[in-house]
Amino acid sequence: MLGDTGLTDRYEYKLVPSPTLDPRNEEQILRWMYGRVYEASGGTLNDFSAGSPLVAFYEGFALGLAELRNETINLIPEAFMIAWLQMLGMRMREGAAAEVMLEFRLARTFDNPYVIERGFVVTSERGIPFEILTDLIIPTGFTARLVRAQCLQVGAVGNLPPNTIKNAYQPLPFLLSVNNPEAAQGGVNAETLDEAKLRALASLRRRGLISLSDYEEETTEYLGKGAVAIAIKGAVRLNEIIVYALDATGNPINLVQQNSIQRHLQDKSLINIALKVEPVVLVDVIVRVYAEISNLESPDKIARNIFKNLASYIKPDGSLRKEVRIKEVEFYARKTDSVLSVLSATIALSEPEDDNQPSIDFAPRNVTLGAPYKLPKLMEVQAFLSVGRETFSFSVTPESFL
Repeated sequence: MLGDTGLTDRYEYKLVPSPTLDPRNEEQILRWMYGRVYEASGGTLNDFSAGSPLVAFYEGFALGLAELRNETINLIPEAFMIAWLQMLGMRMREGAAAEVMLEFRLARTFDNPYVIERGFVVTSERGIPFEILTDLIIPTGFTARLVRAQCLQVGAVGNLPPNTIKNAYQPLPFLLSVNNPEAAQGGVNAETLDEAKLRALASLRRRGLISLSDYEEETTEYLGKGAVAIAIKGAVRLNEIIVYALDATGNPINLVQQNSIQRHLQDKSLINIALKVEPVVLVDVIVRVYAEISNLESPDKIARNIFKNLASYIKPDGSLRKEVRIKEVEFYARKTDSVLSVLSATIALSEPEDDNQPSIDFAPRNVTLGAPYKLPKLMEVQAFLSVGRETFSFSVTPESFL
């Protein structure tokens, strides 16, 4: 198939073979050198026995050539490729700073607008600084407003959880509090040369955004290593494409990132494409496991290891887009050290209902996620572990490892 266009190619393809620069190995080259010096000397240089000065000289010379080939000549194709990519405009990304929406709240209302100038700095609990990108104007009669802010340190260091950016760098009159209701996201570390090469080559292969996979690759590349994107065709408009994404830290993208990705993808899309960018919906998964264990390790440690193994399967990396399989859950629980057998396992999804209360229904069967833009995230493992006649119960969550 050609991407997601629906066209079928009638040809089959194979990899292009790499050219062989020299079919001879070091031993063959050395023998050729012996023959050449023998002929050139008219037979005078003819002692090629082991340990002779002539053999020692040529073996050392051949070793030097081999090192030259391995350490230098083998790098020539790499150097040519980098020079070619530089001519095409390849640049190494120096990283990106995280962004966030900050809420400034005043102690009271005022008769005139309250202005906080652009560049005002707020720090996190760990001292990571953010500055607001525009003047914040709180209108008359209001006490709070949101403003976009950016981390002053480039990289993933600025990706912070909600409610952690609270400290105004300098006091302001009547400022009651500052807070980040959502996580600070979008901080990406500077890429390595290898990452830059792979990105440039992938961009050349894509050229423009045509297929759904093109949109997914472009989005994950834009957000950084570890990001996830799911592109689907919209159900309302004919040429609508909706891209759902998680950022490089595995969190649903925030509003700032949505707008940034939207502009980036729109510039590379066909003019008739109606594009939307949304955050991936994470579905919390709860697993209940009944298992028989040995007494070689403490039950609480075994329960934590069961969580780790299940988390390697139930994770929002895009590998599980349709359902969580009960047989896989049993397998990953059973492969835990000191687990002798898994007696039973059930799965439940925790999703808010109309009254915002989670609906939890454990089932000993495969559980479907319900929509292509939903990805699973392991929220809890309830482990019931039997050792002889004793049974231990544990609730393990991600917070158990903090």
